[in-house]
Amino acid sequence: MPGSAGRTGGPLFSPDGEWLAFGGDGKLKRVSKGGGAPVVIAGVPSCWSGATWSTTDDVIFAWDGFLQHVPAGGGTSPEVFIPPDANKGPYEPIMPELLPGDKALLFSASTSPRTNAAFMDDDQIMVRKLDTGEQRVLVQGGTSPHYVPTGHLLFARAGTIMAVPFDLKQLQVSGRPVALVEGLARSRSGLSQFSVSRNGTLAYISGAQQGEVRTLVWVDRKGGVQPIGAPPRAYALPQFSPNGLQLAVTVEIPKNDVGFTTSRGAR
Repeated sequence: MPGSAGRTGGPLFSPDGEWLAFGGDGKLKRVSKGGGAPVVIAGVPSCWSGATWSTTDDVIFAWDGFLQHVPAGGGTSPEVFIPPDANKGPYEPIMPELLPGDKALLFSASTSPRTNAAFMDDDQIMVRKLDTGEQRVLVQGGTSPHYVPTGHLLFARAGTIMAVPFDLKQLQVSGRPVALVEGLARSRSGLSQFSVSRNGTLAYISGAQQGEVRTLVWVDRKGGVQPIGAPPRAYALPQFSPNGLQLAVTVEIPKNDVGFTTSRGAR
């Protein structure tokens, strides 16, 4: 993507799959999938820890210890979306994801101020109703929540992708989490490297720490693993397009390396 050198956040697809947002040069930017120069959305002087793009064209992202938001069209500065509550928590919410319908938000958060990335394995997976502000803890111990249309909540814990049944109407989990994939890569900040498309396709990066050479694979619902065919590189932060046919990833180190977009046929 042009102008993405020195990226400090993203990539993030728009709901229609036509735009990609990313951070760089102290700004939040977006660029058309069809090409062209990036458009500045707002000034964001530091990196974010996860983001989500609403159907009402609002970008919600974790930055500076808060969940903040800004119109994707730009023109305003980011504002606090969910302020922390000293009596209820959470501290430093990260990895927000809007649930279908944009009426509730998943995120993970610490129960105390962060001093070590390892504490992310002790995070709480939370859900918040956006109309009332009501929020509750869904899972104790995990990060990077993703909803999948099979009616499950996926999250990461200690380098493993976990799954637990999730009622989208009641916003509640049931049963005990089970392990799906072990050996999941995590960034130096502790964020987990996997993404799930709306049709249920899982993509993840295996390995121990961000910056190492890894391979990208598809995983079907029976657990079968199929290499994507991309060369081994320092992949991080995979992100599916809304139609599930494209996957954008970041390539870290060396600085002259470039990213790519991979596509697959509809299943």
